[in-house]
Amino acid sequence: MIYNTPKEFLFRVPNTQTNNKPRKKAPPKIKNLKEYKPVIQKTRKKHIAKAASFFVTLYLGTILAFCIPLRPTYSDTEKRSLSEFPDFTAEAFLTGDYFDDISLWFSDTFPFREGMTKASTFLKSLSGFS
Repeated sequence: MIYNTPKEFLFRVPNTQTNNKPRKKAPPKIKNLKEYKPVIQKTRKKHIAKAASFFVTLYLGTILAFCIPLRPTYSDTEKRSLSEFPDFTAEAFLTGDYFDDISLWFSDTFPFREGMTKASTFLKSLSGFS
């Protein structure tokens, strides 16, 4: 709506030209909920099944990523040795250092890390960073 004068902007006048279109009918009210209960339960079960399959896949992927025995120990692109899996001690477990070390180990040795670091340096070289 375009306002020609400040008065029209400040004091909006309702449009007096109304279309005499019939109003849309309201959806019918549910009289008997028992008829719709099986439909609601089926859709709820589908949503639960989708969520459960997603989390099971995520869980199995995480377990598989930790179980891959072929982990590199040296990075050629970074020219450094990668972190090793930490040894378990009760003290490190209680202070939380054990899980920090596992996170560091996993970030150093995740699958296809070398290829991703090479791709990252290639993309940075294209943008002008050296």
